[in-house]
Amino acid sequence: MEKDKMDYFMKWKEPIASAALSFGLEPDSQEVYVLNEEDFAVHRLHYGLPLQLPRWRFSKKQQPFNLLDHRGLFYRMAINVHPNIAYLLDKSSLEEKIFALIHLHIYSDFVKHNRILDKIYQEQEGLEHFQRNQEYIAEAMGKERLENKEVKKFLESAHMVRFQEDHLLDFMMNREKMEEWQRELMNIVTAETAYFIPHLETMVMYEGWAGFWYEKILDRLELPKEIREACLRLQGLVFYDGAGYISIERLGTMIFKRIQKEYGDTKIFDVRQRETDRAFIEKYLDQPVYEELSKICGFAKDDLEKHKKHLLNLMGKERIPVIQIKEVRPQDDTLFIEHVFDGRELQQEYVFELLKALVNLWGNKVILKTNFNGVNKLVLCDEHQTLAIKTEGK
Repeated sequence: MEKDKMDYFMKWKEPIASAALSFGLEPDSQEVYVLNEEDFAVHRLHYGLPLQLPRWRFSKKQQPFNLLDHRGLFYRMAINVHPNIAYLLDKSSLEEKIFALIHLHIYSDFVKHNRILDKIYQEQEGLEHFQRNQEYIAEAMGKERLENKEVKKFLESAHMVRFQEDHLLDFMMNREKMEEWQRELMNIVTAETAYFIPHLETMVMYEGWAGFWYEKILDRLELPKEIREACLRLQGLVFYDGAGYISIERLGTMIFKRIQKEYGDTKIFDVRQRETDRAFIEKYLDQPVYEELSKICGFAKDDLEKHKKHLLNLMGKERIPVIQIKEVRPQDDTLFIEHVFDGRELQQEYVFELLKALVNLWGNKVILKTNFNGVNKLVLCDEHQTLAIKTEGK
């Protein structure tokens, strides 16, 4: 980034922090690093977008409406894995950097005060582990014996299949044929995934808190008109809803606005500190919020309890299908896994994507047992990543 443009961007750091403080937020001071495209890609690859929805997903067809997750937009321009450290992409526009920096200050306040998230950042040792891990990955990618694409492919695959309590990655790490560098990368992903699991319990609140404060902070900044309008357009992309869909950012923001209107400013800070997404939805998604949802999603206004129950099934670990390891077949080294079917089908396109990732990690054929349309099916992916689906027993 050219020095004059960088200086102009950095001059907004303190006004953003001051605006946040003026509303009673208490973000940590932000260390901002602007990275070139190559370094940003290494950071992004390492962290694997820790706050994205897990790739294991339930089918949309059985859900009355669905949540959209637009945080990929944020992660194209910024990365934050610690509440006071931000990595921004050099080539992103000025308004994108300001948009990201406002969000980073609000995220920092949320993490610093929420009872679930605060404790995972209290120990500096966690950040030091991240730094050491990143150094190892950079070293691995730089070794002549390992092509960058090989490390990249392996890391991406490991990130895709994480967030499973049955420890798919732990199981694979014990595989004799796995090379030491692969085992080390998998160990890194496993350890850091455990570090980020608490974020799954507060995703709607986390994004809703940002949505609630973003425009308020933006209005306190004396930005040029064209930059302010561009920042508003970016927020509009975050709040975009499709037919039958609502973004998690909009849902969280709607509920925080309702809490403020019904109970006052003190209550929203108390909710930020004490609650998880499940309690947030259960306690504060009331009829007025539901009627706003019904306008977006087009469902009947008298089905609050039905849709609240559905939303609760999308909160925290409830949103992640359970995959169990059944056996490794000795005759051909095939890994056999099973989806614990609870009435919700898996989303097929993600099944195919994930099985290919598992084959990358396992190095051999993988078979998943699941249920589609009331029939037990076996989804097969061989070592060449050729996919097939067949009915069990046929």
